[in-house]
Amino acid sequence: MHNNETKDRFVELRSFGWSYGDIANELKIAKSTAIDWGRKFDKHINNLRALELEAMQQRLLGSREERFKGLVARLRRFEHELDLRNTNFFRNRELIRLIVETQHQIDRLLIDPKFVEETVAAEADPTQPPTNPTTP
Repeated sequence: MHNNETKDRFVELRSFGWSYGDIANELKIAKSTAIDWGRKFDKHINNLRALELEAMQQRLLGSREERFKGLVARLRRFEHELDLRNTNFFRNRELIRLIVETQHQIDRLLIDPKFVEETVAAEADPTQPPTNPTTP
């Protein structure tokens, strides 16, 4: 039987995107065991992936609030520019396209990461990895 430390490491590696084969080689377990654990710990792995994705986005793109503020400021500049121009639509088509595109970017920012509920029974089961493992 495999200890909880090995299972925790499996969950961690899988959440980082490692293949079952690479994990099996690293942990010296059968590939079939890795696949079974992948099914068993699927929700936990997906939640860790969502957390890592959210953290990576914040590191690279700034916080959701910072991005939102930047897009809203850009939208206001575009709208102000449109207000200053002649109302001839054909001369303003590109600016209107930028406004619509910026509005779509703002709409996409409003979507939060999807987390799934992990069962309480998993926390009580000693064969399950802890619900808050330490990640590097």
